[in-house]
Amino acid sequence: MAHTVDKARPHRLVLVYLLPYVLLLTAGMALYLSLDHGHQKELLRAHEQLQIELARKSLTRDFEQVLPDINVLANARHLRNYLDDFSADERTALGDEFISFALQKRTYNVIRLLDLEGNERVRVNYTQGKARTVDAAELQNKSDSYYFQDSRTLGRGELYISPIDLNVDYGQIEIPYVPVIRFATPVFDRQGVKRGVLLLHHLAEPMLVHFDEMLAGSRGQVALLNSDGYWIRAPDRQREWGFMFDNDMTFATTHQRVWTDMQQHDSGTVATNEALYTYTTIHPVSLIGGYSAAEVADQHLGHHHIDPESYAWRIVSELPLSLLRQHLYDTVFGVAGLVWLTLLLGGVGAAWVIAGHRMERRRMAAEIELHAKLYETTTEAVLITDADSHIVAVNDAFAAITGYTCDEALGKTPRLLASGRHDRAFYRGIWSALAGDGHWEGEVYNRRKDGGLYIAWLRISAIRNEQGQVSNYVCIFSDVTRRKLSEDELRKRAHHDPLTGLHNRLSFDERFSQELARARRSQSRLGLLYIDLDAFKPINDRYGHRTGDAVLREVAARLKSAVREMDTVSRIGGDEFTVILPEIGQAANVASIADGIHRRLQLPFEYEGRQLQIGASIGVALFPDDADSERELLTHADAAMYRVKQTHGGRAAAPDQAQALAGG
Repeated sequence: MAHTVDKARPHRLVLVYLLPYVLLLTAGMALYLSLDHGHQKELLRAHEQLQIELARKSLTRDFEQVLPDINVLANARHLRNYLDDFSADERTALGDEFISFALQKRTYNVIRLLDLEGNERVRVNYTQGKARTVDAAELQNKSDSYYFQDSRTLGRGELYISPIDLNVDYGQIEIPYVPVIRFATPVFDRQGVKRGVLLLHHLAEPMLVHFDEMLAGSRGQVALLNSDGYWIRAPDRQREWGFMFDNDMTFATTHQRVWTDMQQHDSGTVATNEALYTYTTIHPVSLIGGYSAAEVADQHLGHHHIDPESYAWRIVSELPLSLLRQHLYDTVFGVAGLVWLTLLLGGVGAAWVIAGHRMERRRMAAEIELHAKLYETTTEAVLITDADSHIVAVNDAFAAITGYTCDEALGKTPRLLASGRHDRAFYRGIWSALAGDGHWEGEVYNRRKDGGLYIAWLRISAIRNEQGQVSNYVCIFSDVTRRKLSEDELRKRAHHDPLTGLHNRLSFDERFSQELARARRSQSRLGLLYIDLDAFKPINDRYGHRTGDAVLREVAARLKSAVREMDTVSRIGGDEFTVILPEIGQAANVASIADGIHRRLQLPFEYEGRQLQIGASIGVALFPDDADSERELLTHADAAMYRVKQTHGGRAAAPDQAQALAGG
């Protein structure tokens, strides 16, 4: 019987044994492909998040110095002098002071003083490294400008911040474009009467250039948007400043879904079919809370009187999904090749391809790490934790500021830096903000490895994955201890006499106003002593300013020793002093303190082996007995002091109690 051979059987055997292997391999590669694609997407998202956080830090840093600057100018001596009488001499002196300030700072192209009718009283223009005072004939009326209308109603200590826009001069947009942010605060004369508005035009272009530089490592197209979605900075520069030219095209109209999602949170990620959008938000008004005690007039922000939280800038990175698709295509072809390589070459070929993909992931991770090196060139420390707050990465600046090396910090929590200066409520507030808006920013006292305290300005952002779950926290902070100390010193200089350490005229005016208001509310008596030194000028002329300064310092010490801790001693002129006596009770108590001061100042002053003799004439005014207003009380005390001096021929003499208290 003849037998036939089934020639198809070997092929069926191949299919039976090989096909399941191929299917299993393909399924495994598909799983690998999916995981790899997700991993690449997460890497790119995290990278863009870091980039825009770096850009955000560069923008916020520029605000740090503005408040100290405007406070210094608002409290300048020549400004107070000019506001008292608007004299031509003081106007010239004030213009010179503005010029010196503009040349020193180089970040303000216009410094102007407006009166309450919007007229420019003094204006200094700064351009191309030169500053000049604008002639009186060129001064303008700015009463129709939105920033004057919004800032003229502010109270003492309040600050106005304008939206960022282009400078307009004589009704025309300045060419080339000059982006500016205007800061304004009301100014008062020595009697506490509002006399005008001090306005600074802060040049924003250097800030925007720094913004561009910080985004050099971004893979996406990054834009800076204002509250209405107009481009301040855009990949296509033709789209910038559209609101200045009645252009209706905005990011909000071209990316409606993304813009709507961005209104819900201050930071996050939005994915569409075309791109992955990563964004964060800056609230300029909120930034100033950490840099000054000045209050913000919430109702006076922007063209439409928007509230501080609505006045926001948004940084958004648009990462085209074509980058991910290209990687996906490369991976698909790699998988197909892997299947055939596996069939032909076995496991060696597969291992080679898998190794290649791992190397690609490592390359991308290394690239991200390289871009992250940007952080290490700045003074800002970077700390990244996982969702459970365990530290997974720090940069070199972190080690420099805290004293902890990378190995010492990894795996720990940020409690490693806790100073013990903040209570649980403080930290609950931070976690509440992170759970809500996804970010928190503020001032924190931390402790270094060596136990030393430092002040950090800290920004924390929660990074969420596509499912909306927190995957990491990014903390960026800088050591602002020196700056805070400098600001404290600056505020002290603005309110204290540098020679004696006593309150100066500005501080006296503020304290006197506050104490008088308190006395009115409590219906209590307040005393004011006006003290003029006798026989001081001959000592100063004969022995020189060095000796005179030493005498003034000793006078200050004796005055402070003669009054209560609650009283305010001020030096308001060369040899003129005042003492504010709140809640003084009986008029006789004022006379007792005045007599004690006089006796102390009659004691000899010893300096470099010399015994020097001076005295004092002291005038007294009482609220409500003598007057009701600051100006009238000061005038009354000054007049009483001069009557005492004339009565005793300018010699050191104790004021007659009845005469001093009566002012006659």
